Amino acid sequence: MKNLITFVICFAICLSTLMAQSIDTQKLDAYFDLLEQNEKLSGTVAISEKGKVIYTRGFGYADKQSKRKPDENTKFRIGSISKMFTSVLVFQAIEENKLSLNTKLDQFFPEVPNASSISIDDLLSHRSGIFNLTNSPEYLTYHTQAKTREELLKTIADYESIFEPGTKADYSNSNYLLLSWILEDVFEKPYTEMVDIYIAKPLGLKNTKVGTKILGDQNEAFSYNLIGNWELSQETDMSIPLGAGAIVSTPTDLLKFLQSLFEQQLISGESLETMTDIRDGFGRGALVIPFKDKKSFGHTGGIDEFRSMASYFLEEDFGFAMIANAQDYNPNDVALFVLNSYFGNDPELPSFEEVSVSEEELDQFIGEYGAEGFPLTISVKREGKRLIGQATGQGAFPMRYDGENTFSFAQAGLVMEFFPEDDLMVMKQSGMEFKLTRNK
Repeated sequence: MKNLITFVICFAICLSTLMAQSIDTQKLDAYFDLLEQNEKLSGTVAISEKGKVIYTRGFGYADKQSKRKPDENTKFRIGSISKMFTSVLVFQAIEENKLSLNTKLDQFFPEVPNASSISIDDLLSHRSGIFNLTNSPEYLTYHTQAKTREELLKTIADYESIFEPGTKADYSNSNYLLLSWILEDVFEKPYTEMVDIYIAKPLGLKNTKVGTKILGDQNEAFSYNLIGNWELSQETDMSIPLGAGAIVSTPTDLLKFLQSLFEQQLISGESLETMTDIRDGFGRGALVIPFKDKKSFGHTGGIDEFRSMASYFLEEDFGFAMIANAQDYNPNDVALFVLNSYFGNDPELPSFEEVSVSEEELDQFIGEYGAEGFPLTISVKREGKRLIGQATGQGAFPMRYDGENTFSFAQAGLVMEFFPEDDLMVMKQSGMEFKLTRNK
């Protein structure tokens, strides 16, 4: 689910493309030991080659209260990677002549604005113009409550279109919620059953299903937010994301899913080619993730404090998947470390020594920062010996002090440099820079 302070996954970096003769599992273990010892990240990771898992590792805690550690069978919420499963189900419906890419939305939900002009293809490829309901400030007031199809459909239908269907692409979870309901109508089964019958059981994915309330006694992971101390995150009720983000799984199951998908065990080669055809940055339930002169297909996800990624390099027959449930560290850096290792580089182990700073020094940065044309106000306050930031309508986040009046929030790749004498804060993220003034 998307916020302004975005969780960004970007593999498009300049690295050596030499294949590793063997992966250094001892160094990977040392890396994940460091993350665990410094409470930087909790989760599991898996690497596959030619369809076989060659490395898997759990680190941190699946349940911090009971100190239960994750293993390769621990189930996590995978967020938007669920869209790949939904897309597979749609193409299965198309291959059974239950739908076509040209089927219009008004055959199912005529109350949605522009429904007569929106096709199944538009929904799959985020070209519908339908407002993303998770972008609404109201979303966080109800996301933990069970909702019916009728209630959510009214929420979606009440928003005006943000552009004419088919004219461009803009990511919207609403598209895949609508696709979930369409699938339920054409298959005459609940989405939960379809995932199990048409994907999980045929592939032997024993730890993949549509989630419910998190079941700790069934080896499911909770997620945590770091605000001074680690706090248990709220749980999105899975009736809301459904095919947009309600599946739980493991990295090893995700790798098996991707391998099977590209071996055409789930859909035909023609359907797979259509699914992975990229327009304006989006396929039909799949994303292309470049790695210098290579490319992989997969998806990323975020729901509550879970962060996930799964990627398959077709030419190399290599897969990487990770799911995290607590992070004081950018999960993208884990991907970079693993890919560096696999593709023949020798990445350095990180250092987590934090620069010390007094409470008096921190107090000079406290305040509310904004700018004309910038849609949010960034509030900065102190809790003990740490600054906490919070954007309007969003969750609070801890700010690590890096020295010289500069702070960071690694999870989102966010850097904030303060100039207290000028009441100024420069915020940088994903190549963008914003100059925000402290309100007096």
